[in-house]
Amino acid sequence: IRRRGDYSLRSGLLGKNEISAMARNFDSVLDVLQLREDALDKELMERRRAEEQLAYIAHYDTLTGLPNRHAFNDRLK
Repeated sequence: IRRRGDYSLRSGLLGKNEISAMARNFDSVLDVLQLREDALDKELMERRRAEEQLAYIAHYDTLTGLPNRHAFNDRLK
């Protein structure tokens, strides 16, 4: 499930026996895992966006958008 990122698999077992109860528990665990996976993906995207913004701020003037001294020195190397 994790490798494919497909959390749509559900047992669909209805009943009042132990196997059906275990299947429902498994389905609820999958729900929690999917929510956590989605939250982690969102957090990682926000972090990448912040890192890209910091890299831009470090190399370009925020007012003019022109490369700054740091970008110039990096290009000289």
